[in-house]
Amino acid sequence: MIAVSWSICQEPVKPACTGVQIPGLSRCLAHLRGPRLVDALQAIRKADTVDLRGTAFTADLLSQVLTHRGLRLNEANFDGARFEEKASFEGVEFTGETWFRGARFAGDAVFDEARFAGGVWFDRARFAGRASFVAARFEAPGGLGPLAADSLVLDEAVFAQPMIIEAEAGVVSCVRTRFEDGVALRVRFAVVRLEQVRFGAASSLAGSSTFAVGYSAISDIADENQRQNWTRWAARIHARDLRSGPEGWQPALASLSGTDVSELVLTDIDLRWCHFAGALRLEKLRIEGRSPFAQPPPGLRWTNRQVIFDEHLWRARRDEDSGWQAGHPFGDAFGPGWRVAAVGPERLAALYRGLRKSMEDNKNEAGSGDFYYGEMEARRHATVTPRGERVILRAYWLFSGYGQRASRALIALALLVLLVTAGLVGFGLPAEPQPGQVVAADTTARPPAPDQRVTWDRAETSARLALNAVVFRDAGQRLTTAGNWIVLLARLLGPVLLALAFLAIRARVKR
Repeated sequence: MIAVSWSICQEPVKPACTGVQIPGLSRCLAHLRGPRLVDALQAIRKADTVDLRGTAFTADLLSQVLTHRGLRLNEANFDGARFEEKASFEGVEFTGETWFRGARFAGDAVFDEARFAGGVWFDRARFAGRASFVAARFEAPGGLGPLAADSLVLDEAVFAQPMIIEAEAGVVSCVRTRFEDGVALRVRFAVVRLEQVRFGAASSLAGSSTFAVGYSAISDIADENQRQNWTRWAARIHARDLRSGPEGWQPALASLSGTDVSELVLTDIDLRWCHFAGALRLEKLRIEGRSPFAQPPPGLRWTNRQVIFDEHLWRARRDEDSGWQAGHPFGDAFGPGWRVAAVGPERLAALYRGLRKSMEDNKNEAGSGDFYYGEMEARRHATVTPRGERVILRAYWLFSGYGQRASRALIALALLVLLVTAGLVGFGLPAEPQPGQVVAADTTARPPAPDQRVTWDRAETSARLALNAVVFRDAGQRLTTAGNWIVLLARLLGPVLLALAFLAIRARVKR
């Protein structure tokens, strides 16, 4: 609640009524009856300024006020007002400045198709249910919040001027919303939906641990029951992926479908369940702060990396028992008809390509590696990729994780050295003449008898030759024909594997 700075109602009730006194009377509007109420409503109709601070409204009393005003309010002050039932301001024109600071809405509040021509303030307003601003129009610069609501619905709303929106909520929905001059959207707890949104200027969606009101930082606008419900819900969602669970207050983004994100910055947003398919100009999106992506299922089968939720849907569709998520964890948060559709590997590759380019353009090349991995994975599985290219991609994946896993290249290099060593021991080194043995000149080197091939001396020589071969060094050792081919193969494959390992390390530390 906000501090009471007005003359309060003198109705003898407990707790004391905080409604502002109607001019010339000692009671607030809620405690007037009969002719006095009629006279007060008539005075409100004629007044340029409507002052109803601290007043307790029923749905009927609010309807009477708006009916007498012809759904048009000039300067209206509802600071600290309490709306004990559903509050409907649908279609109301607020032609001047409007205050709802510290207001309490016990049920849903409907501002659908309302028009706010002047500044509007909802600082510390609390909605126990749904705060709906569907198709509302905000024509003046300013702020909406910080407020608390079970759900904040801004679908099809138009914000003609720069706007700051701050909310503690379970759900924030922006579908076909237009922020003509940009918006700073700061959120706690909420699952956010940004679909077909127009950002006309630089905009941001950020998780916020606190909100600033005046010179104070506040973190608790919602009541305890609301926060507990949101925290329990978040805990159930986060329990699906404990390896990267965000802070309890950190909001999650559910969808960017149909939204041009070239003007958008995401900061401290949980992106593990974000549906990126359909987002426009994804390469221009900026992602900052702690904004975790999803992870593959645990186990040795899958490489540990950042993945987007669209890959979960695609892989789950291919193999239901693979452990990938087959459906959106937020379920019916936006209504029973809301679903996200899986995309194929061709579109998935384009999504990863856009995110990779976004990271690279923002000088986060080290962070783009996982998105490059995802892009290559999608290309490898895409039916439009030529067969020969898929073979190359499979080898690229197997030996170096698409140039992102140095350990694979180094393991492959170690296996190559072992195989070359074994090949040289068995077939590559010629037989050594016995002391005192006379050997006729023979230009063809041949391996020794099978029972004389495996010796420590031959193994040591073979290992040295194998190590020299992978770095193009010539040890000057006489070899059999098979040995020459084995060394040639090592000289071809060894440097390639070394280069892949170097590139993978560089990809992780490149600035």
